[in-house]
Amino acid sequence: MNQDRYLERMPPQDQDAERSLLGSVMWDNRTFDRVAAKISPEHFYFKAHRVIWEACTRLYEANEPMDQITVVDELRKKAQLDEAGGVVFLADLAALTATGANIRTYADILIEMHHRRKLIELSSVMCDRAYDERYAPLATQGGVERALEQISQKEDGDPVTLGDSLSGVLRVYDERKAAGRDVIGYRTGFPTLDRLTLGLIPSEYSLLAARPSEGKSALALQLARQVVELNDDVEVVIFSLEMPDQVVTQRLLSNKARIPFGLLRVGRLTEGDETRLSNASSDLAKAPIYLDCSPTLHVIELRGKVRRLKRKAPALGLVIVDYLQLLTGDTTESRNQEVGSISRHLKALATELKVAVLAVSQLSRPVGGSKDRPTLSSLRDSGSLEQDADNVFFLYNPGRNGAKVNGAPAPDNEIDFIIAKARNGPIETVTLNWQKDSMTFAEQSDRYDDEYIPYDARNA
Repeated sequence: MNQDRYLERMPPQDQDAERSLLGSVMWDNRTFDRVAAKISPEHFYFKAHRVIWEACTRLYEANEPMDQITVVDELRKKAQLDEAGGVVFLADLAALTATGANIRTYADILIEMHHRRKLIELSSVMCDRAYDERYAPLATQGGVERALEQISQKEDGDPVTLGDSLSGVLRVYDERKAAGRDVIGYRTGFPTLDRLTLGLIPSEYSLLAARPSEGKSALALQLARQVVELNDDVEVVIFSLEMPDQVVTQRLLSNKARIPFGLLRVGRLTEGDETRLSNASSDLAKAPIYLDCSPTLHVIELRGKVRRLKRKAPALGLVIVDYLQLLTGDTTESRNQEVGSISRHLKALATELKVAVLAVSQLSRPVGGSKDRPTLSSLRDSGSLEQDADNVFFLYNPGRNGAKVNGAPAPDNEIDFIIAKARNGPIETVTLNWQKDSMTFAEQSDRYDDEYIPYDARNA
């Protein structure tokens, strides 16, 4: 490829659109407000146009009119009149447009041309760094991802009135009332949890944290399966950094069929179990679940993979990361800062693509007794995890941690699902039944009715 043939070409630009936009502003000063938030000097390719726009901006900020006479005077004060093309050029510009009706169209053209120029500039830098061995490929890729994200970022919209916002809220209310749903996100298959959290909500970033062997990966996989089964037209991607795809698939089969995971792995199932395995396999084969089991993954790579998958599968609604601390992030002075950067990327991913992100996380220290339940300060490696997450969930097994009920050891097949932080609901704890052999969770039967007793009241 001959890169020079691209660099020698005239960069993308539209001189007529630039002149028409400036002429519209000078003809009708009110049009400046319509584009001021979208257009900056860098959107103009021609230097004279950039200088004139800067002069108009200064006049606007000083609450002065913007016409041929005032703009010429402002440019003279800054000794920029010749740089802007002179008096005759400005007179022609002011007479070019007799309406401001099309100024937004002109602005859109300038934005598109500017984006094209930035892409060309970025590709040139990328080529240079790809040839330069001082730059690691992953670092170059990360820089490109961030630059592309900035280029493609939509312009901020104008403020809306409270009345417009109220209309939207009431319209959504009517839609949800007609649908008869009691959740606004994706149903998880745990009715009490859905009622308390309103489901896994697109654009929200949630953490599911626990100590090793408390079932956090098992619950994340079960949530993935149940989300695609219980919600129409939603797809899920699972990033598993500690298990290969076959193990993840075996776990999903064991969970779906309610068969012992250990016996599945060694091929010693009963005839009845094999029948359930066959039925579960048929169901899961049709499930819109994607697996990515890369053992090492940079958070920038993860964001890129999700973006590409979202383009391929627009129904993608849930992203599961197992687990957060195995991701690598931008090189920083400390692990806390690196994990904080990873967390911010996951939060941005949820917001950018309007998907629910559920990241499995480790806790910072052992939970060593019935009173030593996990709290938000237990999150490992970074305090920003608590700040970034919309929701924080903990799993805690009282029986494994020495808790007693009426003087007897607490059962180890009951897991507390602790809602420690919730954007849309209360802080609460729900007890789940845990079948370790099939790695399956289920709500206790008395949690399905409307007479659910809060955790604090049950243990008062």
